[in-house]
Amino acid sequence: MIVRRRALVAATILALVIGLTLPASAALTAYGVVTKATAGAPFNGYVAYFTSDRMNTQPDEISATIFWGDGTFSPGMITADENGRFFVHGTHVYPNWGTYNVQVQIVDTVLGYSTSRLRPGLR
Repeated sequence: MIVRRRALVAATILALVIGLTLPASAALTAYGVVTKATAGAPFNGYVAYFTSDRMNTQPDEISATIFWGDGTFSPGMITADENGRFFVHGTHVYPNWGTYNVQVQIVDTVLGYSTSRLRPGLR
């Protein structure tokens, strides 16, 4: 993510697409999303989405941790849509402008599959 000064109204945090496809034996396939935020203002949105090959997967069976790239991390909130996609939501405030390498770890708590830590720009 690139965090710009708050005074620049149009300046944003940009996250490169986070992407990782797990081996065929794994049950999770995850991708990042482009996010925007401004230094000093709360970012509240989703940072990754994923699908699960496991039938009837529920959001409460998945955990996620967001590593914000500034030395802090927080749990992600998982939601689902009607198309079988899951989203990792988070809230964070970057106090300073700059570039941040956001990473997300997603774990299927039923089967133990994990994406490790996704990094921006990797597939």
